[in-house]
Formats: sequence, C-alpha cells, structure tokens
Amino acid sequence: WSVMKDPGQFSILLSAALFCSGCYPVHLATSPGAAGSVVDAQTRKPLAGAEVFVSRASYQEPTADKVVPPSWPEVMREARLPVVVTGADGRFRISPTRRWAVHFVGHYTADSCGTLVVRRGGFQETMRSLDTPPSTVRVGEVQLKHTER
Repeated sequence: WSVMKDPGQFSILLSAALFCSGCYPVHLATSPGAAGSVVDAQTRKPLAGAEVFVSRASYQEPTADKVVPPSWPEVMREARLPVVVTGADGRFRISPTRRWAVHFVGHYTADSCGTLVVRRGGFQETMRSLDTPPSTVRVGEVQLKHTER
C-alpha cells in the first residue's frame, strides 16, 4: 500500500478507477459568468461607474412567447459576489463560480443559468438572461437608458 503514502500516485489511481467505472471528475459552473461593456443607449458612449453583478435567479420558461424575468427581490436575494464597477471603457468581466463533481456517463448535467444585472445612478436598471453555454457568456453591449426626470 505504498500508493497510499504518495498523494500523486493515489490521485492517478483514483482517476483511473473512476474513468474505468464510467465516471470522471468535472469542473462544473454553478453560476455563469459574463463579459461585455456598458454604454449610454442614447449616445452609445461607454459608461464608467456602472455596477454589474450576476444573480442566481433565472428567467422563467417562456409562456405565450414571452420570457418572464425574475422579480427584483428574488434577483437581489440570489445575488452573488463579486459586484464589479465599470471603468472609463465601460467594460466588465465576471468569472463563473465552479465546483468539482463526478460525472456519470449517460447522465445529463444541466448548464448553470442566472441573470446579469447592470445599474448606475441616473439610468434604468437592466437585467439579461444568462442561460446559454459557455460558462462565461459574452453579452456584448448592454445599453442603459436615462431615467425620466
């Protein structure tokens, strides 16, 4: 049992045993990430100082061709760190959260989903669904509209 004394050999042996039994370790995204930029919808110029975060709350399945976003209280309750603030170029990047799991061959593993939230003083808050792979969704430009005065 010299294998038990060497963690490296033990890991290789354990991985081989799992793989041969029809399962293997995977690094699953438990909450998606997002990357993109925030711009003023009117001028199309980048917005600095916008807060961007991901919530684990997700959009509901479409009913009558209408996708239903989560409620604002649910979005805030399910919010996760980090909250990033855009710089002068308006860009942001939030990494997905991950965990290790054992995947069994033939077993479906659901993709993680969530909601991207962008807000800045003087502008309307906006939400976007993050329900498609890959684990970091490139959302492109997020346009914020000025609030009514």
